[in-house]
Amino acid sequence: MDEIIIDNHLGRLTSEALRMYYSHVVCNGGMCRFLFNGQPFTLNVGDSMIIIANRLVTDIQPSHDFMARVVYVSPELIQESTPTNNYHIKGAISLYNNPIMPLLPEEHDLLNNDISQLERRLQDEDKYFFRDILINLLQVMYIDFFEFHRRINDKMLVSERANNLMNSFLRLLETGIYRKERHVGYYADKLFITPKYLSEVTCLVSGQPAAYWINRFTIIDINNQLKEKTLSLSDIASQFNFSSMSYFSRFVQKYLGMSPSDIRKKS
Repeated sequence: MDEIIIDNHLGRLTSEALRMYYSHVVCNGGMCRFLFNGQPFTLNVGDSMIIIANRLVTDIQPSHDFMARVVYVSPELIQESTPTNNYHIKGAISLYNNPIMPLLPEEHDLLNNDISQLERRLQDEDKYFFRDILINLLQVMYIDFFEFHRRINDKMLVSERANNLMNSFLRLLETGIYRKERHVGYYADKLFITPKYLSEVTCLVSGQPAAYWINRFTIIDINNQLKEKTLSLSDIASQFNFSSMSYFSRFVQKYLGMSPSDIRKKS
């Protein structure tokens, strides 16, 4: 079933095919360093994490003894299987700042059991209620994740409206529209609010203004394109709607500290 993929490594985390999938990980051995949203993180044994924007992950460096269970879920199935409470909105926003959740031993065992149950039932495609079974097992896993997250992070005194607006803003960015639109006003119009209010909300919820998130999504995507070397520099500049190569170069230099050509040579 392509909507759910279960792995024992993070090799597919940065693949183009799964860039819109949600990644649910439990570390069972060793450690893994990576950059998420431009910040360094380390996933250690006993930790779990949820990556809700795979494109923000770069420079994955697992140790030689790294062991993990990874569940990739398509955005369509996420939408269908997410429990009908609003906690996932709060959780999603904080996961953009830190995707890692250290687990208690019993939580670690519980999550591994959730994944094993899901993996076992993926073999039952001939069952009439196969999809319903998977959706229910995913909901159990999500609720367990919610419980872990609530224990660790339930300190956000932010209104539901602010959380919803931030979540809607991030969902717009996840579509990749930042490749063409990088003005705060564009996103504010889509959300039927003013640019000033959008930035106030994003600062309140995430600690960063709206422009930060637009540029962060953009520069990580550009960095990945430069390292993959499948497009020329001019093609990348065009894809991201830069009016000139000089403007593109200044943008990359400002946020990555190197010119596009130097990044490509170094990678």
